[in-house]
Amino acid sequence: MMGKLQPFIHVPYFFSDAFDLSYEFWGDATGYDQVVYRGNMDEKQFSVWWLKKQTLCAALIMNRPEEERAVAPRWILRHARLDPKALQNSRNLKSLDTTFGRQE
Repeated sequence: MMGKLQPFIHVPYFFSDAFDLSYEFWGDATGYDQVVYRGNMDEKQFSVWWLKKQTLCAALIMNRPEEERAVAPRWILRHARLDPKALQNSRNLKSLDTTFGRQE
């Protein structure tokens, strides 16, 4: 528009709300080599993070804090490299985000 060409940048996204379940999925897990789980699957409050060479490629988040939904697409878009143990155990995901506060 307006004569200014810019690339279309998009993180694949899907969501569903059914009864007491609410989940969102970002990215493409094709070719992943590691999976990190957070939360409690028995209580239906968990997230699954797919990594490819420690780079986040996809995330599924079900009934989890807003913080996880906020960082997932950002990290996928920016090809964030994450330490799997830190991702699994961190109470504050923003502390793992080396791009937090940057504008792009």
